[in-house]
Amino acid sequence: MLKAIIFDLGDTLIPNTYIEKFFVNGEIKNEVHNALIPTIETISELKKKYRLGIITNVDKTVTTDHIHNVLQETNLFRFFNVITLSSVVNYDKPDKEIFELTLKKLNVKVDETIMVGDRIPFDILGGNLIGMKTVFIKPNGNPFQNQDEITNEKEKPTYKIQSLNELIEITNKITSSE
Repeated sequence: MLKAIIFDLGDTLIPNTYIEKFFVNGEIKNEVHNALIPTIETISELKKKYRLGIITNVDKTVTTDHIHNVLQETNLFRFFNVITLSSVVNYDKPDKEIFELTLKKLNVKVDETIMVGDRIPFDILGGNLIGMKTVFIKPNGNPFQNQDEITNEKEKPTYKIQSLNELIEITNKITSSE
């Protein structure tokens, strides 16, 4: 039974360019808020049924407060039960330990969780290596073209989507087949 969804942060939930501008300017502009409305609507809908978490690879200078501030400024913080930063736990995706820590905090098992991300060698590979269903989101204009190529079977996502709102249909499909 599907109980939780874990997301990557940058370019999965919030475009990295917005996050970088926030760190420089300390605020999110109105056009950013407007651009995130579909994300907020989708996450709000998913939160009604599932525990939600974030796993993000960030460098050592990025603190929990930094990420919490970005999520609060974008009105996303309230939806997430767990936020795991690589800089805090000293593991990076695709290391299984960062996934296991997040699953433990969410109080769910691997087979009750899906991983959603935009980078094959980190998000999808990591989720696959511990046995999660994975969802690869490839929005148009993904700047990481070299990180969305599947080079072996372990990197193959369970599902592929182009926008986050497609995730609702996927979760419905998963729950109806259980």
